[in-house]
Amino acid sequence: MGQKKIWHDFEPHQSLHHKFHIFRTRLEDIAALSQELTSNVQQELGKSKGNIVEEINSALLERQKNVQSFALHHIEAMNHMAQIYTNHINKINTQQVKIYYEEKELSKK
Repeated sequence: MGQKKIWHDFEPHQSLHHKFHIFRTRLEDIAALSQELTSNVQQELGKSKGNIVEEINSALLERQKNVQSFALHHIEAMNHMAQIYTNHINKINTQQVKIYYEEKELSKK
């Protein structure tokens, strides 16, 4: 009995990055809303002066920077995880298959 080992793709290889784009959109929305909030508060406080106003602006800018950093970090992490997930799924979809066969002699006539 003969045998042959081959690698078989049960599913075609595919990119699963489309799943990442859902999270990316949400994170970009969070960053945009944070920027909008910062702009609105700064417009409201634009004509005001004093230590409290300066502290508010300082805290607001620091928070805005943190939100932007958070969003960027998580976008990069999600992109990396999407690639790992894609590789993992594509690896699972390809498996080694062993085929057994019998060799029969052809009769000559």
